[in-house]
Amino acid sequence: MKFLRFIWRNATRNKRRAILTVISISVAIVTICILQTIVVAFSSGARASDASRLVVRNKVSLMLPLPLAYQQRIESMAGVKAVTWWDWFGGNYQDKKNFFAKIAVEAESYFRMYPEFEIPKDQMSAFLADRRGCVIGQKLSEKFGFKLGDTVPIIGDIYPAPSGDTWEFVVKAIYTTTKIGVDENRMFLHWKYLDERMTELSRGGLIGVYTIQIDDPSKAAAVAKAVDAEFENSPEQTLTETEESFQMDFVKMWGNIAFLVRVIGAAVVFALLLVAANTMAMAARERTAEIAILKTLGFRGALLGSLVLAESLMLTIVGWAIGAGLAWVVCLGVSGMISRFLPTFALTLAPIALSLVIAVVIGAVSGVFPALHAARTRIVDAMRKVA
Repeated sequence: MKFLRFIWRNATRNKRRAILTVISISVAIVTICILQTIVVAFSSGARASDASRLVVRNKVSLMLPLPLAYQQRIESMAGVKAVTWWDWFGGNYQDKKNFFAKIAVEAESYFRMYPEFEIPKDQMSAFLADRRGCVIGQKLSEKFGFKLGDTVPIIGDIYPAPSGDTWEFVVKAIYTTTKIGVDENRMFLHWKYLDERMTELSRGGLIGVYTIQIDDPSKAAAVAKAVDAEFENSPEQTLTETEESFQMDFVKMWGNIAFLVRVIGAAVVFALLLVAANTMAMAARERTAEIAILKTLGFRGALLGSLVLAESLMLTIVGWAIGAGLAWVVCLGVSGMISRFLPTFALTLAPIALSLVIAVVIGAVSGVFPALHAARTRIVDAMRKVA
């Protein structure tokens, strides 16, 4: 600690260069944090998946339905513990900009299979008792000011409303969750209520997706293969996969996001390394005479090298701290604007920790050669260069 002031004064001796270096590092850290946060947000659904759950969808396309008649056949298969089903409802609340997921579910079996949606018992009972009822997430409630008992009008698009263009659902329950990656911006409604309307239009008895809970996650592949074999000769063939794979299919629709982020991140880190290395090399060359004088006064080479290395680490750590703070502010500011596409977008400790590791590594690498030079430079050679 007694050298801390000495290190700081040397690191900031050329204030313009030090400030520009810190700014460059900060901008790079902000970029790294935001890119990593995007990747985490895209894969949040997959990270929240359960290994004991399989998803069964139409083999041709997710947009095509499956018959409700498949339920009993799936339930009777070996290894299947429970079955539920759901369908993407679609629709818009007031305006297309107010997007949030609206899912029609088989209420009782669905929420038993998904305990991560935490709903008070009295609210759950109220929801089950009213087919026009709905369950909404806590964040969705806060965003639009929905309260228990409020009526939420949804303009139908995929499914026509019973009267006119608008469905009306009553908020009967508000769910919360403690599981990381679970979105609190969803709305759940009764599939039975939807099916009643579709039956009127001679389109009833169809569901979007089955979710299966199996008794042994290690047998997931075998159960999935058996389910698909069961309906291989049916008009609507199935594709069964783990919940994680199903969630990742949505991420892949956006392209290889992870690869793109890695490429951009690598370019940013390389540019940052060049900036930091150039700064430390210039600083070391400027202090050749000082190094010689300090060695004359009895400072050992190893100590001088450590001080030079510490200067590099100090600049990168300061830049990281500023960049991490800015990244938090930026993510907080844009999360509301992009919640339609990335509802779980939020800066977490993982990107911050990764950026800290990158900053430390860059500080060490950029400072190691100037430090070795300072440690190995002989007094005579240093004075000759100055002369």
